[in-house]
Amino acid sequence: MSGALPVVDPQARIEAVLRHITPERPAVLVKTGKAAYDILTKYDVLTAVASATGDEK
Repeated sequence: MSGALPVVDPQARIEAVLRHITPERPAVLVKTGKAAYDILTKYDVLTAVASATGDEK
């Protein structure tokens, strides 16, 4: 991993989030408060999409 993780807004569209997730930066930070952040990984996104489409195993 190189450099700082990108920060995205909690209302960011999934397409915008996925543009930031690369092999070099496998996660993004989601700003959840004035000084609070959550980490969102590609795995988190794929799990959420699978759950939403009913493909979760």
